[in-house]
Amino acid sequence: MERLAKERVKNFVLGGNAIITIESGMTGKHFTYKITRSKTDENLYFVKSLRGADNLSDYVYIGCYYADTKYFHPEKRYKGVATYAWPKSLQAINYMFKFLDNIPDKLIIYHEGRCCVCGRRLTTPESIELGVGPECAKYV
Repeated sequence: MERLAKERVKNFVLGGNAIITIESGMTGKHFTYKITRSKTDENLYFVKSLRGADNLSDYVYIGCYYADTKYFHPEKRYKGVATYAWPKSLQAINYMFKFLDNIPDKLIIYHEGRCCVCGRRLTTPESIELGVGPECAKYV
């Protein structure tokens, strides 16, 4: 995992094929998410949370994010439930999306070392730091 610079988080998260880990700088708690762009709507992103030991396949859908309105919509079972009553993994991703344009210092975002657009493993230090490969950089 590579820590993302605050100013690069938004581009990486909205790259279309991102896996991130959010860590609270205050509590040390962390959660891992897979965020993918809809194939039919460029402003719609599906969010899954890692819920098991297999970090390749144990992801569960928890909601979607609308980039045009900057709104995170949790899965159906949380409709009408106050945000403070959501599971911590939902609260964490909602917080990150709320501050996506200006990530607070107390929120640390890591990426898995793969391109946020195509998913290929990154190999050069510059690409790892950016979270995107040189060919895909023009898309974010």
